[in-house]
Amino acid sequence: MFNNIPDLSKGLKTYILRLITLSLVFLVSSVAYSATYTSVASGDWTNTATWDLAGAPGSSDDVIISNGDSVNIDADTSCNTLTMFGSSILHLSNELDVAGLFDMRSTASSELCKVTINDTLKVLRLRGRAGHASFTTRLQGSSMLLTDFTKSGGYLLFSSADRSSASSSHILSVAARANSLLIQRANGVNTVFLEDSLRLENALRFAGGGSTTNIMDMDDAGAVVAWSGIITGGAKILNSASGGRFHIADASNIVSSANVIYNDVTITDNTSSSLSNSFTLLGDLTIQAGGELNSNGNSVTISGSMRVDGVYSSSTSETITFNSSSATQETISGTGTLAFARMIVNTNLAGGIEVTSTDTLDIKVGLEIDQGTLSTNDTKVRLYSDANNTAYLGEIGIPNGALDGELILRKYITGLTGDANWYYLHVPIPGANISVVQEGNSPIGIYTYGYAGSNSPTTVTYTSSYTYDQSALTTDFDEGWIADGAGSTFSHTNGKIFRMGGSSGVGAKSTYILEAGGSIIDGGAAQISGAHTVTTGTFAEEGWHLAANPYPCAITFNLANQASNIQANELYVYTPKAVGTWETIDNLSVIPAWQSFFYQAQSGTTATIDFEEEDKLESSSTAWLKAAKSGDALSFRICADSIGKCEFLKTEFKDDADLGFDGWDAFGLRNPWPRPNAFIVVEDSLLFRKNRVPTGTPELEFPIEIDVEYAGSYTISLDDLPNFSTCQSIEDLVTGQIMTLDENFSYTFTQTDLSPTRRFVVSMSNPVTSMDVESASCFDSANGEVELDVASSFGTYGLVIEDESGASIFAAFDTVGQLTISNLSAGIYKVLLENEDFSCSIDEQFEIFEPSEIMVDYEASSLQANIHPSASESISFTNKSIGASEFAWNFGDGSPVSTDANPSHLYTEAGTYQVELSAGNGNSDCDQSYTSLVQAVNNAPAGSVELEEVKPYNLLVSKDIRIEFESEVNRVDVLNALGQVVYSNEKVDGDLLIDLKKK
Repeated sequence: MFNNIPDLSKGLKTYILRLITLSLVFLVSSVAYSATYTSVASGDWTNTATWDLAGAPGSSDDVIISNGDSVNIDADTSCNTLTMFGSSILHLSNELDVAGLFDMRSTASSELCKVTINDTLKVLRLRGRAGHASFTTRLQGSSMLLTDFTKSGGYLLFSSADRSSASSSHILSVAARANSLLIQRANGVNTVFLEDSLRLENALRFAGGGSTTNIMDMDDAGAVVAWSGIITGGAKILNSASGGRFHIADASNIVSSANVIYNDVTITDNTSSSLSNSFTLLGDLTIQAGGELNSNGNSVTISGSMRVDGVYSSSTSETITFNSSSATQETISGTGTLAFARMIVNTNLAGGIEVTSTDTLDIKVGLEIDQGTLSTNDTKVRLYSDANNTAYLGEIGIPNGALDGELILRKYITGLTGDANWYYLHVPIPGANISVVQEGNSPIGIYTYGYAGSNSPTTVTYTSSYTYDQSALTTDFDEGWIADGAGSTFSHTNGKIFRMGGSSGVGAKSTYILEAGGSIIDGGAAQISGAHTVTTGTFAEEGWHLAANPYPCAITFNLANQASNIQANELYVYTPKAVGTWETIDNLSVIPAWQSFFYQAQSGTTATIDFEEEDKLESSSTAWLKAAKSGDALSFRICADSIGKCEFLKTEFKDDADLGFDGWDAFGLRNPWPRPNAFIVVEDSLLFRKNRVPTGTPELEFPIEIDVEYAGSYTISLDDLPNFSTCQSIEDLVTGQIMTLDENFSYTFTQTDLSPTRRFVVSMSNPVTSMDVESASCFDSANGEVELDVASSFGTYGLVIEDESGASIFAAFDTVGQLTISNLSAGIYKVLLENEDFSCSIDEQFEIFEPSEIMVDYEASSLQANIHPSASESISFTNKSIGASEFAWNFGDGSPVSTDANPSHLYTEAGTYQVELSAGNGNSDCDQSYTSLVQAVNNAPAGSVELEEVKPYNLLVSKDIRIEFESEVNRVDVLNALGQVVYSNEKVDGDLLIDLKKK
């Protein structure tokens, strides 16, 4: 119907000007007619040369069809304006061209003004206007109504007048094209019923009244509105599920409102637009070829099908929901590009969505199937992954969802710089062959080696992926590890380890895109189970299992149903051993998609983990892909000179490691072709292991095993030295050559034996096997001591000891065995050893400590205490000493020594006392003391009556003393000149006679 429709997009400036022009035209159009009109009576309207009441009007005439008249146009004709009143009828069998306004107006209530258009009707603009109640206009026919749609004045206007009784219905049942449509009212209800297609080059506008009084009814299935402008005003568009369709050129103009209900929406061709609102469709969404729709962060709900022959794209925040109530499946079809952020299927239980599109549907954040069935038509749906996000598959079957078909799963891995390494991961597609993640010649997946179907030679002995099985007991390098081969598959029970990354070599790169398609575990429990067969045994019998996250989404592990016989609450990645190189998962409760992990069963039991749909985590920033982490290491690089391929081997040093094979050691799995292989060997019976040895091991010797694919020239060089003092050498067991290992070491040799060959022995030693330091006894005393034990691994040594200033305090030659240096002051000393041929140099240091300086001081609460019986006064001592931990107080009165830090003391006799505080740090030779004087006096308590204040009688005449008190006193004490109490009495009232002869 709308073939060859021109581009509807308008520049912003032009658009605004047109709106202004449009409003002006509306204003002008409401002015009363000023021309002279001539009525056309019922009958035929023919185009004759002259115009009179009996003839036909001319092109410059203003024509009126009166109420009740019915006019037929039987020839192509034209006029200036045309006005139809009341229940008049116009039938077009031939073209009519109205240069100005075509006006349809009421004259009374309940009138029907009807136009049948079976040939083209061209008008500048058309208006249907009700001034009375229940006025109806109907435009119908098989041809087309055209306004001057290229101008803002070329509009359709349906309105009601400013009268309390005015109301109208306007039926547009003919194809029409206009610049804009205005539905306007002053009173009553004004409804436009659209039953055919309407093309608008600009706006769909509502003016005046609320949303229930201006209505555009599109419930007719034949209704189609196509427009490139906007919907403005506060009215309502009715569009039921069986109603009409919107053809939209600019999706940013879609209005999200309860007053606008969309059924079918088509994004027309040659348009590119973004949504500015979220919106809901009761029907289908179609994007034509050449059209593009970006949801732009806005959610979309579709109750029907979706066809994309252009492009549909979204960001990472919005959701597209399919919620059809149909009992049959809707479809997602087309030949275009589909990319959803989040997709939700929540349809009729008996229905759902079937993806039949030619292109793959990419879901970039998450897929949820709540109710209904999603039929993927095999691998037409892909859970996408990039540097920002890995999409998840949410809960399925809760309450009534189902997934029918396969999915493509994608994992984006970045940051694998440096050495190639073994990474623990899993592809959550049970039963899929391992070949689904091969990279081949495209940048998808990883390289695999060593078996039929690999993308590198199948004749080599190396493989790049292994599965761990704790029951697979061997004595070879791969004990517990099973090399993958042709037919190896993924399962939710076993994880895998892959050789990935690296700065050079086949398949080495820092970024990978793993992509695999197939069936997945959905809608039910995923159980992981493994047994621990014996209490003790070899390495592979410790009950460890390499498991995997069974779902293409993160899982919350602490929500899983875990059997109580799981050994610990921790999960691990790296080598399967109870201690050592195990490292706990960064986020204990979250295991990201594609991640392998270890767990351990208790002895003699079977440990199970049941993951349910509810354990799925629909958003998680946790994204780890664990690999072996290198500590302080002696690292070698071995290169095949003819092809320039290199590999690394390391011996790491950890404080808790043992010299023998232990939990800190790891499997040295063979590397992918064609790199040369080399392994540190711990023991003859346990080959191809990486060894971790204790930091500071005095003497260590270990062989290096060479395993290469081709005979030829190879170079081994030192890549990294351990970060502590050792003397190290390497011996070529074939040539007998012994070389010192230093940062410049590089050695080229010829390897002809293609079987694993023990080619080198590395010797490492520290000649200072022990260093015992004795601290100085006291502060600032020069009696510290160090005892060195120097081994003879590299002969005898010259020894120099320097103090902190660099001055030599000791020097000796031909040093070996035990050596003691005494009379050392506190400080840091450097020990320099070098053997006779300078092949071993050691730079060590030790420190002589000394106790802190002791400074003694104290304060007394009183230096003149009162010991009078009525006011016995204790003295509190505050210790202000520093540098001491032990104290002794001598109060000078013969009382016991106090060891309290801050004691109190009560003197019982008057006098002057010497108080001494001694402080120490455990060594009595270092004690310091401080002494101060305290005076104890015996004074009467405050408030006592002195003798001078009383009236004694016979004081000089006899031995008796008589004292008169004017009032009662509580206590009377009589003291002699020595301060001694010679008489005491309580509660004295009046006179007191003291007989001193009795005292």
